[in-house]
Amino acid sequence: MHVRTSSVRDKANLQSGQHQIYRNGDLLAHVLLWETLDHALAPLLNRGDFRSVRTAAEYTEWVRFKMEVIAYVYKKHCKIPVIGRPIDAFCVSAPKRAWRA
Repeated sequence: MHVRTSSVRDKANLQSGQHQIYRNGDLLAHVLLWETLDHALAPLLNRGDFRSVRTAAEYTEWVRFKMEVIAYVYKKHCKIPVIGRPIDAFCVSAPKRAWRA
């Protein structure tokens, strides 16, 4: 999976293989910094000499990394840091359903 910059992650708009994002906290920071990090780092991450984000576990670690960066920015530059550590990131997957005729 390539790092994508799409913010259309509402349940009704999800396509196969996409993830729903639940954000808790300062939404402005999530939107501005989150997408900026994707745009800034995607060219590197999509090169052959960098590991791609392919699995749910790798995506969860990518989310954790971005949240760590955002928390650091808030710690260093915000008068009242409303985003901080520790960072919780997890992936919830729907159970695979057995196909029935």
